[in-house]
Amino acid sequence: MAPLLAATSNDHVDVMKLLLEAGAKVQYSAADKAPPLHYAAAKGYAGAARLLLEHGADPAMQDSKGRTAAEVARSKGHEDLAKTLEGSSGEGGD
Repeated sequence: MAPLLAATSNDHVDVMKLLLEAGAKVQYSAADKAPPLHYAAAKGYAGAARLLLEHGADPAMQDSKGRTAAEVARSKGHEDLAKTLEGSSGEGGD
C-alpha cells in the first residue's frame, strides 16, 4: 500500500499533510483498488477527505467497482460526508 493510502486509511491527517507537501499524488493508480479519497469516504474520515480535496482529489473519480467517493461514503452510513463529497463534485443531491 502506498504511504498516502496507508495514512488515509488510518486517519493520520498530519502524516497525510507531510506526504502531500512532499509531493505525494492524490490521483488514482491502476495498481490501487481505490483512490485515497475513497479510503477516507469508506471510514468516514471527513478531515482526511477535506485535505485530499484541497490537494486536488477528484470526487467524481470512480473506484475499481465504478463507485464515486460519495457513493462509498453513503454505502457505509456516512451520509454527511457523502453530501460534502457530492457538493464538492457538483453531483446530484438535493
